Amino acid sequence: MSNLKIDECSLRGRERKFLMKLENRKYEERAVANLRTDLASHKRVLAVSPTGSGKTVIAALLIGAEKRWRKVLWLAHR
Repeated sequence: MSNLKIDECSLRGRERKFLMKLENRKYEERAVANLRTDLASHKRVLAVSPTGSGKTVIAALLIGAEKRWRKVLWLAHR
């Protein structure tokens, strides 16, 4: 799981809204960089990572970084 920081912002009197800021871990950033490099030379790439290693974060970062992608299929087993 990524390091999480919570900032508190005032919103209309008593109501408060909490904004979460995620700090990516170095291995997550390396994974995204490696996947982007592999995707430059291959049409399909499979990434495998153990439970709790930030696969969702890595996928979200990769999808956000690839501006050329119009559609993304994200599958998860229940």
